[in-house]
Amino acid sequence: MALEHAADPPATRLPPQFGQTVAGIFIVIAVLGLAAAYALQAMTGSAGDGLPAAPGEPVKFTLAAAELTVPANWLDGQRGGFVEAIEMTLPLALPGVPERLAVEVTLLSRNRAIPSAALLDRLYIHRFSVEQISGPRGLIGKPLLAEAGYQNETVWYDPVSGNPFVAKCLEIADGIGRRLECMRIVPLGQKVSAVVRFDGQALERWQEFDAAVEATLAGLF
Repeated sequence: MALEHAADPPATRLPPQFGQTVAGIFIVIAVLGLAAAYALQAMTGSAGDGLPAAPGEPVKFTLAAAELTVPANWLDGQRGGFVEAIEMTLPLALPGVPERLAVEVTLLSRNRAIPSAALLDRLYIHRFSVEQISGPRGLIGKPLLAEAGYQNETVWYDPVSGNPFVAKCLEIADGIGRRLECMRIVPLGQKVSAVVRFDGQALERWQEFDAAVEATLAGLF
């Protein structure tokens, strides 16, 4: 007896609005994904360079009888109040430089830190070697005597200013090559000084760098 073949099921007809519905679903998914990305950035508070994308919640401090307000995401866990020092990392942007600089700053009472401009005359100049190094335009580089305890350190300073830019830099080796880690101490008003630590690459734009650091720190008072 011949077997009867089951009839093929009728072709399913999709409603005309089906394509619009699918497109709408994909749009919703895309929007949710974008929202999640923004939410992640808001939670981490960082941009592509790992530094804060925007200042965080303000934290109030009293240091050396001075009142300061510092963004929370610049701080290393300090919660405010009366303190002897404030540690922070400034996300510093310079004109013409694509990547922001991470500038480490310690704020102290003025009587605990001598400004670098004063150290130039009181200390550094008496420990200069005879060598002079060429470098960033407008600055003189003088290596310090190794026997005085300043192995691989150089002082860079502006020789024509009455209140000169002065930075002491240490040459160090890392996995990539050799680089400079620099430090300078600047007064902020009559009560506070800032110990500023930064990558030596900033020396190439030392005037803009110095102005940007001082303007940023002045905005904390």
